[in-house]
Parts: sequence; structure tokens; C-alpha cells
Amino acid sequence: DLADPGATFIKWAAADDEHAPDYLSTTVALLEDDPSAALAHTGTADIDEDGYVLRVRNQPVECLASFDPAERMRDLVTLRHECFGAFGLIRHGVERATRGLGAYSDADNVLLVEIALRGRMRYDDRTLFCRRQPPARSITAYPDARTRGEWFDSGLTDVLPFPTWRVGWELRRAVRDAPLSAAERRRCY
Repeated sequence: DLADPGATFIKWAAADDEHAPDYLSTTVALLEDDPSAALAHTGTADIDEDGYVLRVRNQPVECLASFDPAERMRDLVTLRHECFGAFGLIRHGVERATRGLGAYSDADNVLLVEIALRGRMRYDDRTLFCRRQPPARSITAYPDARTRGEWFDSGLTDVLPFPTWRVGWELRRAVRDAPLSAAERRRCY
């Protein structure tokens, strides 16, 4: 809602993450060079609260550059991965066509699927993004989907939330709402 409606790109940003000086020029170039790409990102390093590198993460992302939306979706749904791409540079029109980052556990995965159903994802292997890993990180403090769901929405403490079902339902909605042909939609389902 805060983004300039005339902006070409949008980027989600956590207040404590860091970007190399050429992160934006690199990701903008990836998107400008490829009109079929919806998102661009780079290699990622985990850093501690003092900025020291804990580890460099280079995940397999070949399928995310596929021209087949079902292949991109399958890769996101079945590959055990961190959701680094959710902090990539996104075409503004693509981001506006999604439901955004929901207030439930694993919403970043769903957002990535919504983006992937609308276009390819491009990556530069250079480590230009640093994700801060404080000791009190939500995934560490709330290790299972149910307790993370309660962290996102404290009203869930008195109800049985079925967090895995919620993600499945949201993925189904993502496919239903995506601009896909009937054949592509069937393959995604």
C-alpha cells in the first residue's frame, strides 16, 4: 500500500537485512533484460547480529527460471528451501496481482508461488544480499507451524488452526487466481 503506484519495481525489506551497493543495479538489470521475469534476486549470506557471515547460501534455482509455470511451482512446493526470493526485486504489477505477504505461517512460500505463477525468477549467483539471523528469530523461537501461526495471529490460541491445511488452501487459491491457460492450471493443480 505504501509503494508509489507509478513504480516499476517493488521490494520487501526487513529492517535488519543488508544489501551490497550493487544489489539493486544487478536485480534491475536482470528484470530489464528479461520481460518474462517477475522477480530477480541474488545469492544470500546469513549474518549474525554483528554482521559476521555465518554461511553463504546458494540454492538450486534452475527450475525457477523455467518458462513453464507448473515447473516453477513444483520446484517451490517440493524443494526444501529458504524463502530468500521473497526479499528479491519484484515487478510492481506482479506484486500487486498477488495477495501479498499474509499473516500466517509459511506465507512467504505462498507469495513466491503466486509470483512464480506470473513469471520467471532470475538470480545472480553473487552474494549481494545478507539476511540477519538473530537468536530470537521467529522460526527459531516458534519451530513448528502451529506455534508460528499463533505468533502471526494471537487469536489462534483458542482454535485448532490446521496450519498445513491453510498453506494448501492458499496454494490452491494461488493457482485459481493466476493468469494461466486451462492446461497450465490443470498441470499446476
